[in-house]
Amino acid sequence: MAIGRKVAVLGNMGELGDTAEALHAEVGTYAAEQNVDLVCGIGDLTRSLVEEASKGANTEALWFLQIMKALSRLYLTSSKMETMFW
Repeated sequence: MAIGRKVAVLGNMGELGDTAEALHAEVGTYAAEQNVDLVCGIGDLTRSLVEEASKGANTEALWFLQIMKALSRLYLTSSKMETMFW
């Protein structure tokens, strides 16, 4: 069992072809259903993922185009009491 906040840091799944947007959105829905506290999408394909994850009642969702901006934000807001999934 996770201690503290559950954080998912997710990037583009570029191999999905024409189904990429729908499958990214499905991952975002799943993250919200699993009560992930923070979902960070990195890359242009993760916009739909973040949009769907943000619909979760207890899920904060952030989108970043560049990984360095995401890492900076995560570093500033992280604590030792988080479980991060990369």
